Amino acid sequence: MMSLKDISDYFISVGLATVFGTDIYIGKIDSQNEEVLGLYTRTTSVNELMIGGLDNTTAEQKNFTVLVHWNTNMIESEDKAIDIYEHFRANQTPTIGGFKVFDIVCTSGQPIDVTQAEKNNIHELVLDYQINYNRI
Repeated sequence: MMSLKDISDYFISVGLATVFGTDIYIGKIDSQNEEVLGLYTRTTSVNELMIGGLDNTTAEQKNFTVLVHWNTNMIESEDKAIDIYEHFRANQTPTIGGFKVFDIVCTSGQPIDVTQAEKNNIHELVLDYQINYNRI
């Protein structure tokens, strides 16, 4: 089963972390820092067994959220979220964690602003994704 660590490693391998000069967190981020990404599992993943059981089940899903906790400039923050969106839009069938992906869907449709009043005034946007991949 694909993990958030697999997705984090993918972000690093394709330069998303290097390009952004950021840390990638799995789960809770350090909200005191600017320019960080958080990866979270969404509870909507449904991996159903096909008729005949696991041996006949060839595909699984991984649903996750990317939190872009960027800086105090909304335009720059949104630009970083759009960079991630455009990367997955242009790369629909990568290999992530050894799993061959056959479809990536941004289920939120676009980056969504979820900025809340906080003392640092750092803008946050989220992107929700569904990755469909072949089981190993």
